[in-house]
Amino acid sequence: GCVQLGLEMRYAEVKEHADRLANALAGMGVEKGDRVATLLATSIQVVVADAGISKAGAVHVPCSFLEPEDTLAHKFGESSPKALICLDEHLPMAERLREFMGAPNIIVTKLEDYSSNPPKHGSYAGAYWLTEVIEQARPVPPAISFEPDRDLETLLFTGGTTGLPKGCMLTHRNIVANVLQNVAIFGPVSRILSGNVSVIIGLPFFHSYGHCVMHTMIGGLRANMLIVPD
Repeated sequence: GCVQLGLEMRYAEVKEHADRLANALAGMGVEKGDRVATLLATSIQVVVADAGISKAGAVHVPCSFLEPEDTLAHKFGESSPKALICLDEHLPMAERLREFMGAPNIIVTKLEDYSSNPPKHGSYAGAYWLTEVIEQARPVPPAISFEPDRDLETLLFTGGTTGLPKGCMLTHRNIVANVLQNVAIFGPVSRILSGNVSVIIGLPFFHSYGHCVMHTMIGGLRANMLIVPD
């Protein structure tokens, strides 16, 4: 499972939260092929969001809140996300990015929402709390028919070192292939590690490497992730 800020969460619980989020996103009008962006630190929230977005048939657009706002505006303009999931401390920036979105759905969370001592929430005009969205939704994702080698799972933008960031289109098949390749690197020892290892994770999940490692820990090695929010 996942461990974060004193909270231990089994993967069965993560799955239920992802199922509920998928149901909620569908209720917000998110359909197959639509984009959903995240502006989140490495956290259980990313794991839940990534799975929930996929279960809704949508495409995850992971972004970094450390990026310049004009870079984020470019990414949002290119992907036109129907929803955004972000930390509440970045809500002012999210509000400014709303004009580049395909729909005005903004979902906010605090890192401590997934901790041993979750905080109480106030209300934000024009935004939903992630924990409330999940709690109020049914644990039944929409019925989606997937073509794994054609349907996108992630739209991961490049760093833009030599120009504007470009969205790399990763299908569900791409994601699974990356996991299988990573597990193969371990060779026969992977059979010993599978389900029997705990890994401290501090990599940024919005980055291609961290995103790939996240999927490998969950779907490949079935590892316990001791998450260091950053």
